[in-house]
Amino acid sequence: MISPLFPTIFLLLARSTVLEPRLSGSYTLQPGQRNTVSTAVDLTVSRMSFLLRPLARHRLEQTNRPAQELHFNLGPINHEIRFDARAPIQTPAGGQPRLWTREDGEQFLVRTTLTDSGLIQRFEASDGSRTNRYLLDPDGLRLRLDVTVESARLPSPLTYTLIYQRRAS
Repeated sequence: MISPLFPTIFLLLARSTVLEPRLSGSYTLQPGQRNTVSTAVDLTVSRMSFLLRPLARHRLEQTNRPAQELHFNLGPINHEIRFDARAPIQTPAGGQPRLWTREDGEQFLVRTTLTDSGLIQRFEASDGSRTNRYLLDPDGLRLRLDVTVESARLPSPLTYTLIYQRRAS
């Protein structure tokens, strides 16, 4: 007898196996994107006290430097995402959180989840969170990265979008 969960499991596996190969690969930041983050940081910190503004700007700029290259290796068991030449971030494909330590020693719970339109990567720390939404254009050549950084210390979330171009294999 077939389990009543079989259709649900089948659909989840089918959806993930379609998107994984399409998104897997390497992408390069499009020219002219660097100012996008600086502009978003300036807008967010402009609503803060003039005493806190320089500290907040420095922290946000340090932790939101755009990667020049993104590398995705998405499989049915694990998802691996690498920013530039840094160590890859590996998480279970099912969306379960995994403890990850950044190069500066700060620890996060990280999870990745495939959706119908792309991949969501979420970092959670004691002082806030960052959500990366990766959306692949229908032609598979451009990748849009929507970033949202939230913290009780910020007057509003920091949001910005970066565009990457797929590199030839």
